[in-house]
Amino acid sequence: MSILFPHPEVRPVQQQLIQDIADALEKKQNLLAHAPTGLGKTASVLSVTIPYALEHGLTVFFLTNRHTQHKIAVETLALMKQKHDVDFTVADLIGKKWMCLQEGVEHMYQSDFAEFCKAMREHNTCNFYQKLYRSAQLSPDAQRAQHELAKKTSSADEVKSVCAAHGICPYYFASELAKDADVIIADYYNLFHPEVQQSFFSRIGKKLEESIIIVDEAHNLPERIRAVMSRKLSGTTIKYALSEAKKFSPDIIHSLQSVHHALHELSVHAPKVVRTEQFVSAIKDYASVADKCVVIGDAVRETEKRSFIGSIGEFLESWSGSDDGYVRYIETFNKEPYVTLHLSCLDAAMVSAPIFHNAYASILMSGTLTPLSLFRDVLDVPRSVERIYPSPFPQQHRHVLVVPETTTKFALRNSAMYDEIATVCKRIIASVRGKCAMFFPSYEICSQVTSRFDGIKLFAERSGMTTDEKKHLLQSFVEHDTGVLCGVAAASFAEGIDLPGVLKAVIIVGLPLARPDIRTNALIQYYDKKFHAGWDYGYTLPAMIKCLQAAGRCIRSERDKGVIVFLDKRYIQPRYYQCIPPDWQAEVTRNYVEKIEMFYSTNSK
Repeated sequence: MSILFPHPEVRPVQQQLIQDIADALEKKQNLLAHAPTGLGKTASVLSVTIPYALEHGLTVFFLTNRHTQHKIAVETLALMKQKHDVDFTVADLIGKKWMCLQEGVEHMYQSDFAEFCKAMREHNTCNFYQKLYRSAQLSPDAQRAQHELAKKTSSADEVKSVCAAHGICPYYFASELAKDADVIIADYYNLFHPEVQQSFFSRIGKKLEESIIIVDEAHNLPERIRAVMSRKLSGTTIKYALSEAKKFSPDIIHSLQSVHHALHELSVHAPKVVRTEQFVSAIKDYASVADKCVVIGDAVRETEKRSFIGSIGEFLESWSGSDDGYVRYIETFNKEPYVTLHLSCLDAAMVSAPIFHNAYASILMSGTLTPLSLFRDVLDVPRSVERIYPSPFPQQHRHVLVVPETTTKFALRNSAMYDEIATVCKRIIASVRGKCAMFFPSYEICSQVTSRFDGIKLFAERSGMTTDEKKHLLQSFVEHDTGVLCGVAAASFAEGIDLPGVLKAVIIVGLPLARPDIRTNALIQYYDKKFHAGWDYGYTLPAMIKCLQAAGRCIRSERDKGVIVFLDKRYIQPRYYQCIPPDWQAEVTRNYVEKIEMFYSTNSK
């Protein structure tokens, strides 16, 4: 099979990955690839899937949840076209909300934006969408934008900029480009949301069985699907909905009050599991109330962008659906209105299984996709081929220590323990020759520990920071001569940063285990019943994957040298220790200062 590799040479480990992808395509299989950082996954997978797709009349979907990876994919495709003088078309779509030109939408919740966009289009009140078409064809403005972007391999940001200049909707214009595209770069959401996927494929005229699906950073996919398929209703939402009703539709107030009363009655003795019928029967004319809220919500969104009444209507419709693969529960925080009723998805396979069963072939890849059986099972990937690839970086450049000195175990959290954690972290930082990053289970623990630091320049991620604030903080950290970057496992800095040559050590403080609440227990029970692996699939392994992702920030290039420290007594327990990749050669020690200093002494060049 011919390949369109964009770089001067193919490294041996890349050659093996390319061959495995080629074999999977020929046999219409689904490849799960644990491929560590630095292997060159994007270049490898695109270089082989695109010529195969062109030869067989297929479409390649490259799915990623990170905007930075969109740009890397676009740049890689441009290099491929330039080097091999081959012509294929590319469309890049990020989330609809992030491509929207309407003012203020960036602050909207995703569900509110989806309904706002739908209402604007259906009622012909979006000038950008209206200007895109004329008599069911692309308008002259859209044709000019199309001509401007012709033959280019443009990122979603570039498409948005051109569309803004012509006053047309970037997302739906990009969807028009996708109709003729050989390669479509998109978000998970475009394929792994049932309603979005159906409308998206219908709009662009593509068929799943004629598609090769590439899932980048696939370790994120199960939880991403669960989040998309989950819903919640809070007392605060009802409170805002009542204020909204007074302004726009007073006749719905009585119905909203009945919903509020039902929520209040259910909250007694919360947290607790709630049966579907318990909530439905507590609201008179349940179906009628749901319909009214949806209709009123659509009307409100025409002028207000978001509608709390509409959100309630959508929740009521979802709540009355199937029980299979969901847990329904209610919880309180202090007192009402901090009451929340949850419809929480447990089974990502309800959405992913039809995709992987019907697609021509797929490649799921990540640097933290072990154990592969976990992702094969929870996503229900059939015809699977599972491969683990070695790191391309020299093993001697990375020193991994397990330090069983402290713990963030909930029952043992107190001032003395935070003092001890801070003391150990400061000793490690003092031993490191360069900048460090620390990742914690939560923002609260991060704050407690770092408040005990004196004389150390900290760059701490905070809950609720905007994208621009995070970029500024990260840039300040990079530009400063010294300092410690502080973040939370599974948050932005633990997964989304790439700082080759900057970090000399990463400390993983504690274990980011899920709260042992109703949802977590339900997930454990669900996977225990389905796979006889509830504790592993629902609790232990997801936490360790977060840890390994954070640890992966340390070594980002073949020239990087650094120390990774897992700081918690629980890491020496077999259930956790066995999750650390064997080739990392993790060493359990309490003489961490000596070990770190020795590592830097032997790796000083």
